[in-house]
Amino acid sequence: MKKRGRVRVSSTSGDKVSKVLTQGQKEGRQDFVKLAVSLVILVTLVGALYFLAPLVSQEEAVVGLAIRQDACIDAPSGIVGWWNGEYIIQGLSPKFAVDKTLRNNGFLDEVTITEGKVGNAFELTSGDTFDITGNSVLDLNGAQGFTIEMWVKPNLDNTFVTLSKGALTLVSYNLFISDGQITSRVQDTNQQFIIKESSDIVPMNVFSHVALVYNAESKILQTYLNGVADSSGPVGSGEFSSIRINDLPLMIRSDGVILDELSLYNRPLLFEEIQSIFNAGSAGKCTQELECHDGIDNDGDRQVDCQDVDCQGQKVVDVSSRGEYQVTLRSDECEGSTTTIGELV
Repeated sequence: MKKRGRVRVSSTSGDKVSKVLTQGQKEGRQDFVKLAVSLVILVTLVGALYFLAPLVSQEEAVVGLAIRQDACIDAPSGIVGWWNGEYIIQGLSPKFAVDKTLRNNGFLDEVTITEGKVGNAFELTSGDTFDITGNSVLDLNGAQGFTIEMWVKPNLDNTFVTLSKGALTLVSYNLFISDGQITSRVQDTNQQFIIKESSDIVPMNVFSHVALVYNAESKILQTYLNGVADSSGPVGSGEFSSIRINDLPLMIRSDGVILDELSLYNRPLLFEEIQSIFNAGSAGKCTQELECHDGIDNDGDRQVDCQDVDCQGQKVVDVSSRGEYQVTLRSDECEGSTTTIGELV
């Protein structure tokens, strides 16, 4: 009869095994903690990149002190005119470029609507004209001063761009780009001028942001290119009085440029505000969608009212085949200021 074998484990060897197992467990826990911390750091970095990536794209590079962003910004206060290629009334002669502030509509003579920096824009070639009817709002002769800012893309060698309120000796203010150099001037009631010639050059075939700022208190004129003040510094005149008033239109001429987001303000914008507009890039200034009302009982309730919205959401409105009525643009459906674009007879 076989005897059953016995396995004897001494207390000494058992203690050794216990110690080995305990040390292995400790090392395993340490490795697990290290792995968990690494995963937390990795997830944090990925999350940060996910949220920060939209702020700076490869296409929008760092220029000067400005970093481009993809979110629109609120339009600075004091804006009194704002034109781009987003809202066009065609079917009338000439076409109308709607002022987003609903104050001053522009007349487009042979001007083409094309892709711009912020949505659509105006392309002027061969001396095309863009005229905005003169009124007191565009005189910009307030106590603070004024700002003109826009995106421009010259697309011809030796191209010129002229933006002028009045002409010859009746000029209130103007901005002229020739061979990339920006020349701006203001004229007072005594026909004295402040003239600023930039040192920095507007490049060809790319969009650049150009701004002209006049401070009436300090009597200083300054230009900005792509969010940076012109390197030659501002110019001024202590004897300059208030800006000359005229009832002439604001006229834009060019033989080869795409112009977008032309905006006028009745105060000098701060450097930070100009840089913010430049930084916004193609996102531009935030705006409320306009609605179109044509004075026709579209909903059949036998009333012509604000509920008759037949072209809501259409940015280019063609009125050539709609009969005899007036087209009105509103900042919202039944409230806010309105402007009559035109009437077919």
